[in-house]
Amino acid sequence: MRPLRLAAGAVLLLTALAACQPMPPPLPDANAARPVAEPKPFRDRRGWVVTIVPATGTTRAQCVGQRAVPAGLAITFLAGDPNSSFRLSGLAVSPPAGASERLAARFDDGRDRERRTFDARVLPDGSLEVSFPTIQYDGLLDHFARARTVTFESQRLGLIGAVDLDGSSWTINATDECRRMHVLP
Repeated sequence: MRPLRLAAGAVLLLTALAACQPMPPPLPDANAARPVAEPKPFRDRRGWVVTIVPATGTTRAQCVGQRAVPAGLAITFLAGDPNSSFRLSGLAVSPPAGASERLAARFDDGRDRERRTFDARVLPDGSLEVSFPTIQYDGLLDHFARARTVTFESQRLGLIGAVDLDGSSWTINATDECRRMHVLP
């Protein structure tokens, strides 16, 4: 009888102790919006700035290389996983958002003018984005790294404008380095 009483007392004691334990905090709601993380500077040089843009609930993390242009046409390089892109902003005329645009680019490296074509989509802010698999990053952006300027035009928009690419080689490489260090899983 005594061992039974001891066992019953032990069970009662353990039950009382369990009732006194604090409850663990509830798990975070998977559907709740994550706080928006601020972009962090990665590197800067000759007016170009590369920043790390952390992932949000709807976008993936990416690295962004751009030069502050007070007005006019500007180019931004974005490196992410699995896709990267470049964007043209500051267009004089904006086609409707969601439209496709065929861009012709003339690269001037001081010796000759090389031509390339790109398929771009119009973003809601009116900028044009050319997206491509990141595995093609070096090969596709090599033209931008070697040239002094690039001039864009399209059949619908006509002459879009020229962009000074001074320092773009460093920016393209730094943006890719940022992606390798901070974006890859």
